[in-house]
Amino acid sequence: IRCAVSDTPIRLTNGEELSVTISLGASHYPNNTEHPESLPILADQMLYKAKETGRNKVCFSEKKE
Repeated sequence: IRCAVSDTPIRLTNGEELSVTISLGASHYPNNTEHPESLPILADQMLYKAKETGRNKVCFSEKKE
């Protein structure tokens, strides 16, 4: 998804093209948490990590111990 977005320019009505990128955060049940309701929180934390560490990337939650 990230590559498809960055590889597809957005054409404006005036003919100008814009490049767009996205950052994503991901978490996985049961590898990252025993509580499925915490998945959105973990994914959101990873989204902010992706933005803080360079953008245009995907960050995944660490495997729980």
